Amino acid sequence: MILQQRTSIILSMPSLETTIRDTLHRGAVTIMSEMGTEMVAYCPFHDNMNTPSFSINRYTGLWQCFNPDCNMRGGIRMLKKLLLNEDYRDLESASKDYIDKLLSEEEEEEDFGEIEEQLNNCKVSYNTDTSVLDILLDRGFSMETLEYFEIGFSVPKSRVVIPARDQFFNLVGLIGRAVTKEQIPRYLYSTGFPKRNILFNLNNAKIYDEVIIVEGSLDAMKIHQAGYPNVVATLGAIITDNQMKLIKNYFDYITVIPDNDDAGRAMKDAIMEGVRGKETYLAECPEGFKDAADLNSEQINNIIENKQNSIFN
Repeated sequence: MILQQRTSIILSMPSLETTIRDTLHRGAVTIMSEMGTEMVAYCPFHDNMNTPSFSINRYTGLWQCFNPDCNMRGGIRMLKKLLLNEDYRDLESASKDYIDKLLSEEEEEEDFGEIEEQLNNCKVSYNTDTSVLDILLDRGFSMETLEYFEIGFSVPKSRVVIPARDQFFNLVGLIGRAVTKEQIPRYLYSTGFPKRNILFNLNNAKIYDEVIIVEGSLDAMKIHQAGYPNVVATLGAIITDNQMKLIKNYFDYITVIPDNDDAGRAMKDAIMEGVRGKETYLAECPEGFKDAADLNSEQINNIIENKQNSIFN
């Protein structure tokens, strides 16, 4: 009986695309065109009825306005709050703090304590303490790579720990990666983690003119291991204004390796649009592989050597 009730509830739930269309309709946003996975409309967050600059992915709910004076972006939950919450229908009255709060709600944070102290507590011996890092070793990461990125292990939280540094080598946060499928969420971020303001591994990659951009920290580590130290990770599918500024300030040649899903492709489009004028390339993971962390060095070399010049140039 309980199973039947759950099945009935699931079947009665609207699809994400239905939710998107309903939200846009109730928010008085008219879809002007539909291209592949994207719905395009006039942006409801600024006064411009000349060009439909608002795009939302029907499968992921990720959206963005490509007008550089607006550049609003987010997920379906944020869109519903901005469009349908009467207190915030007028964007001019919505403070930046409120918008920042909405974005931060998409992240999972946990108190790791003082980060320098906690990183010291999570250090492992790369010669003897290999068992706690088996989840990464089994995925093809070398011990040299784990040592280079200062990978540790938190016994209290039973998670692999990945330190994050800003472009000036300052330790700014810790990423806790689950070691079993039962651990939810898969990633935890230390309290106050400046996810929207950094690019993982920028401290090492910034000396190069060309950069490879991936989504996850493990993706960046695997690309680095394949012989490409000029790699950074956005640490999420939604790239922020501050991250875009870092990319444009430090690099002239940009290659994007997106995750092999709709969110990854949406991130790729946002980056390519945001760095117009730069020389940009697309390198795609082979079919059947979710992201760069699933590839070996030979496969990584192959997709980078066969990267395609972007149509956004």
